[in-house]
Amino acid sequence: MASEADFSDLVVMERAVEITFRPTGDRLSFARFGALLSPGHPISPPNFGVHPTWEVEWLARNLAQQALLRHGKAAAGEERRRIEERRAAAALPVPSADEPIHVRLLHDLSLAIARNELSLCYQPICDVPTRAVVGQEALLRWTHPTRGAIEPSEFIPLAEGSGEIAAIGRWVLDQALAAAATWDPPWRVAVNLSPVQFRQPDLVEMVRATLERHRLPAYRLELELTEGVLIDDTSRALNVLRALKQLGVVIALDDFGTGYSNLTYLRVLPIDRIKIDKSFVQDLGTSRQVDAIVRVIIGIGQALGLGVTAEGVETEAQLEFLHANGCAQVQGFLLGRPRPAPGVAPAAPSG
Repeated sequence: MASEADFSDLVVMERAVEITFRPTGDRLSFARFGALLSPGHPISPPNFGVHPTWEVEWLARNLAQQALLRHGKAAAGEERRRIEERRAAAALPVPSADEPIHVRLLHDLSLAIARNELSLCYQPICDVPTRAVVGQEALLRWTHPTRGAIEPSEFIPLAEGSGEIAAIGRWVLDQALAAAATWDPPWRVAVNLSPVQFRQPDLVEMVRATLERHRLPAYRLELELTEGVLIDDTSRALNVLRALKQLGVVIALDDFGTGYSNLTYLRVLPIDRIKIDKSFVQDLGTSRQVDAIVRVIIGIGQALGLGVTAEGVETEAQLEFLHANGCAQVQGFLLGRPRPAPGVAPAAPSG
C-alpha cells in the first residue's frame, strides 16, 4: 500500500515532489510532504487537499520506482567496479563461478557485441484499415552462449545500470538503420531510446552521423521514448527533442497511459506520435473503464494532430475496436510476431 511505503531516499523524494506538484501550482512544502510519507503515517486525500487518491498512489509508486532504479544503478556500478578490480588484480579473464549470477551476466554482457551474441528482431507496424505494413520496430535480443535466450526485461536494466547501454544503444541504432536502408518498400524503422541513452551528451550527433552513414532519410527513423526521459530534466529533454526534430526524425512517446501521463508533455514537447501500452489493449472489451481510457487516448491524439499506435493487438476483436474508434496504426501478434528479418502483415480476413 502507498501509505505503508518507507521512502528513505530523500533526494529522489524531493525531486519527485517538485515535479509532481509544480504543474498544479501547489506550493506544498517538502518538509510537510516528507512528514506525511514517514513510516506508519497514513496517506489520505485530506492530507493533500484537492489531490485525489489516484494521484497520491501514483506518486508513491513513482517514488519507490525511482528509488529502486537509483539504488539499482549504484549497486550495478559497484558490482562492475569490483569485477574490473578483481580481474586487474588476479588477471582473471572471467568472474569466478561463485560470483552472483547478475555479476556474471554483467561481465558477459560487456562482451556480447564483440562476440556477436546480440541481434535484432523486427515487428511490423500496420495501418489499421488496410493492414498494410508501414514500419518495423527493432527489438533487441541476446543469445547467451551457455544460457540461451535471455529476456530483454532481464538484461536491459542491467545494461542501463552498468553503463553498457551506451555501447549497446549505438550498436542497435547502427544495425537498425543499416537494415532499413535495404528495405523495399522503404518502411520506417522504430528504435527505442532508454532514459540512460537519452542523457548521453552526444546523442543528437550520434543519430545524425548514423543516418548519414547509411544514407537513410531522417523521416524513416522513429525514436521511441518513455516519460522517464522527461522526469529528470524537462528543460534539457525539450532541447534534445527539438534538436532531434531538426534532423527530421519522428518522435514517439511510448507506453502512454501507464505513467503519470502528464498532458503538459503533449502540449509542449515536439512529439509526433503516442503509443497506447499493450496492457490497455489486452483488456479491451473486458472493462468499460479500459475501453473509455483507450477512446480518450485516441481522441487526444486526434485532437492534437498526433499519430496513435496501439501495441499488443492479439485478437480481431481488439483490432475492430481500435478501427471503430479511429486508431490509425497497430502492432501485435495478430499482425506479425518479431522476426529476424522484416515481415509483412497477414491479409485481411475475407467476408
